[in-house]
This record gives sequence, C-alpha cells and structure tokens, in this order.
Amino acid sequence: MLSEFERLHSEAQDEVDISEKPLVGNLKGLYCDGHIRLKKDMSQSEKTCVLAEELGHHHTSYGVMLNQQDIVSKKQEVRARRWAYDLLLRIDDIIVAYEAGVSSRAELAEYLNLTEEFIADALTYFKTVNGLHLSYKGYSITFEPLLICKSLTNDNT
Repeated sequence: MLSEFERLHSEAQDEVDISEKPLVGNLKGLYCDGHIRLKKDMSQSEKTCVLAEELGHHHTSYGVMLNQQDIVSKKQEVRARRWAYDLLLRIDDIIVAYEAGVSSRAELAEYLNLTEEFIADALTYFKTVNGLHLSYKGYSITFEPLLICKSLTNDNT
C-alpha cells in the first residue's frame, strides 16, 4: 500500500517535476513553473505536508511569491495552504481516526502521518470555515480543543 506521500507524488508526476534537493535557509519546499523542490532529509510526514502545499501553489498560484511582505503573495500562500488542508485532512478522516481510538491532535498527526503543525493549522482553518463546532454524519466535532463524539441523535448533516 502506498503512503500518502507516495500517492501524491505518483498522482502529480504527470503534471509537475518533483525532486528532493538541499534548499537554503528555512525553505522546505519551492514551486516554480511546473517544478517542485523538496528539502532533502525531511521526515515522511513533513514531505507529505510540504508536497501538498507546493501542489497547492501549482494549482492556485501565479508569479513570484518570495516577498511575503507583499499582500498578494501572502494571499496566494494562504490559498495554497488551504488547498493542502482540504487535500490531506477531510472531516471524514477525523471521524475514521476517532473510531480507531485517536483522541488528540498529536495522535491524529501520527495516525494520518502528517505533522502536528499541519494538523493544528488545518484545524484552525476548519474552525474559521465551520465555526468552533460542527455536527457531521452523526458526530459532534469541536475543533479547539479537538473533541469528537458520536451524537446521541440522528443528526446526519
């Protein structure tokens, strides 16, 4: 069975060239004109999260975004990150993890092989989209702190 990183890499290889190379400074990934560079020597979970964000840039961004003081660049960075959150962490994944015994953000990160930082940021994003609490398919989900419980009612929204 393919890991999430291998799946993403396989699905994207017809669209973009992906390679792992040393990168300068704090850069973990870089996208430019159909090429994604990932920093060498990252953990599998880091590679997965960074690849998803760089694919987000491929699908949603344009131009050079190295100046993060520029409002247009910042907006494109946020758009790419949100694209990655939607790609790697779905509400259904949270429910499946809960059913498997996961009860914290750290456990969720380990279960899904994503970074804790990615999980925390994704849950913050979900909270801005859905509010603090969501009733979904018979489950009650609170994003901060992460709490999941099966509803006693038949609320399948």
